[in-house]
Amino acid sequence: MRRQVYMTTAAVMAAMLFASACSKKNEPAPTASSQTETATEPAAKPSETETAQDQTEAPKESARYHMLQGTITRAEEDGSVFTLQADDGKDYDIRLSDICDVETQIAPDVQIAIAYIGDPLGDLEDVDLVVALPEQEEWTIITEEGTTTANAMSSFTMETADGRELSFIKDNCPIEDGALSSDSGDKVKVTYVTSDETNFPVEIRKGE
Repeated sequence: MRRQVYMTTAAVMAAMLFASACSKKNEPAPTASSQTETATEPAAKPSETETAQDQTEAPKESARYHMLQGTITRAEEDGSVFTLQADDGKDYDIRLSDICDVETQIAPDVQIAIAYIGDPLGDLEDVDLVVALPEQEEWTIITEEGTTTANAMSSFTMETADGRELSFIKDNCPIEDGALSSDSGDKVKVTYVTSDETNFPVEIRKGE
């Protein structure tokens, strides 16, 4: 009787081992493609809103600054009022007192360029006319950040983030309150027009 029990138990154990071996044999091995898919799962893409924001933030800064270029067709004897026939085909009647700084002759047939702040021109009342300069094709508008190294009554010098030194005359230039509050050491952001290493500031703001 005891021998029969031993034989029955052995038969059951053998059946269990056989079933386990079959189960492992039939289980599919992981494929190379499934392993690759897991390892190379792509990172989450930025949302459309984030992408659009990144693309529009940079242009907003430069879109505030423009050059109005053209030829003076008429001017009062004292130059207090003149008409500018601009390159955009429009005529603008401009009072000299509306321009913060004039660095060129105001007379008929003289070509000038006026740096201004605001939206592209439609009405002169909606913009700030900052500096009138001799017209040149190579006038460029640039924004630089840096730290002031000197600050006098009518001029200042700054060192840019990459170590260059720039000097500016700041007469009548729009300046944000507190942007130039010390003799040196102020963090500033300066937008200016430049040509042949001559720089005229258009706006001076606090830096970060």
